[in-house]
Amino acid sequence: MIRTGCQGWNYTDWITTSGAEHVFYPPGTRSEDMLGLYSRVFDTVEVDSTFYAPPSADTFGNWYARTSEGFLFALKMPREITHELRLQKTAYPIAEEFFFRASLLKEKLGPILIQLPPSFRANRENAARLREFLSFLPRESSFAVEFRDPAWLVEWTFNELEKRGSWLCTVEGEWIGRDLWFAALERDSRLPVYVRFMGARDLERFDRVVRPKDRLIAEWYDRLSELRDRDAYVYFSNLTEGFAPASVNKLRELSGKGIADLRDLEIQKRLFR
Repeated sequence: MIRTGCQGWNYTDWITTSGAEHVFYPPGTRSEDMLGLYSRVFDTVEVDSTFYAPPSADTFGNWYARTSEGFLFALKMPREITHELRLQKTAYPIAEEFFFRASLLKEKLGPILIQLPPSFRANRENAARLREFLSFLPRESSFAVEFRDPAWLVEWTFNELEKRGSWLCTVEGEWIGRDLWFAALERDSRLPVYVRFMGARDLERFDRVVRPKDRLIAEWYDRLSELRDRDAYVYFSNLTEGFAPASVNKLRELSGKGIADLRDLEIQKRLFR
């Protein structure tokens, strides 16, 4: 199974201007209605805002209520834990509170992403912190770890992740080469894999594809299709091609799911009134 979605949903550039060519959301869509509309066509989303500050319990409850059955949220762990306290034990109480609030998503809680900064180097001190932190994580939730130092991609790391049931997060981006990620995917494992598509931060608008990556997306799809008994969760940034919903639909087409478009829902509504 390949689940794929966008990195976020609340983008005003995705709202169609009245009388203009369709983008993603219908004309006049309000910010508070975006998540519900998004969940009607895509079945998962990566939430970037949790990286900057943990949402309130009420916010998690509202997200649950507004989304369709079977929808999954992938949450980025707060940077206070990963970047500021760098997995030290002083971060554990903060993490416990975050896990409690996230649990309010109930069955809609998907993987939690532990994104480590490039400065979190592969050394003995950090390896000890990582091992202890992985042991601390609650077993009832799923976690994926993203490294941005290629020196982490060694057997010790893979074994530690697998012993604790944590997934490897692979990234199409500037930090680690694609060949290293593909080599990591070739290892024999039954754990799911988390994939993030990033891109250069040189775009000002996110309402259309401006740098097509069809061959790149197809290459990743081929690799993911070779994984036996492993699910994949794939999330696209607007920065990948310029318009994340179009990138998601390219992967959906390759996997046989077909294009997801809110216009199709509107047509169905008119037909079956």
